Amino acid sequence: RNAEVQVTFAQEGVRHEQAYLLKTAEGSVLIYAMEAADHELARAAFQRSSLPIDLEHKRMMNQVLGEAANAELLFECVAAEDDC
Repeated sequence: RNAEVQVTFAQEGVRHEQAYLLKTAEGSVLIYAMEAADHELARAAFQRSSLPIDLEHKRMMNQVLGEAANAELLFECVAAEDDC
C-alpha cells in the first residue's frame, strides 16, 4: 500500500516512519518513530484525514493500544539546514 502511504506522507509533511514491536516479560511495546518537518502539523493532519488508510490505521491503533509508556529522551541531534 505504498502509494496510499505516500499520499498520507504528503498531507502530513512526513518523510519517514518506522514501527517496532518490542516484546518484554511484561508484554509488548510498540515503538513508533516518525521524521517530519513539523510533528504537530503532522499529528493534526493525520487526525483530520479521511483517507481510507488513515481511517484504518486509527481503528487498528484504538483496538491494540493500551496505556502509554513513559520514555526518557536520552539523546537528540538534528542536522542544521546549512549542513544538508
